[in-house]
Amino acid sequence: MKGAADGGIDIPHSTKRFPGYDSESREFSAAVHRQHIFGQHVADYMKNLMEEDEEAYKRQFSRFSKLGITPDEVSARITLMGTLESIYTKAHAAIRAD
Repeated sequence: MKGAADGGIDIPHSTKRFPGYDSESREFSAAVHRQHIFGQHVADYMKNLMEEDEEAYKRQFSRFSKLGITPDEVSARITLMGTLESIYTKAHAAIRAD
């Protein structure tokens, strides 16, 4: 929905529906929203799953493992504006161009 709204399609919406909105404080965090856009929540989930259930981690992220991508590497690359963000940035640009 956010991409469509950002692209100019008139969709009645509110930031309350986006990642980063805290219903208790009734505030929207653009930083949290940005982290979701670029996959930080995926890296966090990878870390948690690896610690809690290694077999489930291997099933869920088998392709990442085959490529040698670890949760720490994902986090580091996101933090350093690295590969994962550039992949998402390129994908977003391609979506806009289409």
